[in-house]
Amino acid sequence: MGFRSALKCFVAIIVFAVSIVPSARADRLDVYEGTWRQVSSNAGECRKCSIRIDRNGSRLKVVANNDWSATVTAARKPSAAGVSSVEGDGVWRNGGRAKPMKIAVVYDRGELQVMLIIDGENRPRTITATFRR
Repeated sequence: MGFRSALKCFVAIIVFAVSIVPSARADRLDVYEGTWRQVSSNAGECRKCSIRIDRNGSRLKVVANNDWSATVTAARKPSAAGVSSVEGDGVWRNGGRAKPMKIAVVYDRGELQVMLIIDGENRPRTITATFRR
């Protein structure tokens, strides 16, 4: 699967999520702010991995302690699901090379579900992780 195919898949997932997830209005972005520690990931266990999320106007800046970062904004469409989500773009730095990535973050009952799609030379890499305070 090429980067474009993965990007199309990512966009389809976001469109679906946006259709079932209420908007993270600016007054709801506060639930994302702060430091979060990783509790699980399909990329392997990392007890030291964490992210810091800070507000920058109507956007959030996400910075990981393992060298990736992104800027996200609230999803647009509301629904009755009762959770909020944000999405955006970022950069994954690994081995001295910067790779573009897409990110989606869903907040639900005190946890963040994070999905990253990182551009790869042969095919994109998808990482999913759960974070808690």
